Amino acid sequence: MSIEFLTDKQLEDLTGYSQPAKQRQVLDKHGIFYIVRPTDGRLRVTPHHIYNPYHQQVDQSKHSTAPDFRALSMVSN
Repeated sequence: MSIEFLTDKQLEDLTGYSQPAKQRQVLDKHGIFYIVRPTDGRLRVTPHHIYNPYHQQVDQSKHSTAPDFRALSMVSN
């Protein structure tokens, strides 16, 4: 399974910048996750992270992981 990343051109079109430092500012402002390639400092972004930025992700810490037994009381015998 390979992961699809935006091309450098797509990332430039998305952010309006060709410099990685400026691209990072735009992505950070919009809550879009990215990784920095250690070899050349270029950014890598998946389409998934564009459509699902941080601010739209559900904070799982606010939701209980315990089962809701109230649903069982609604079942008639």
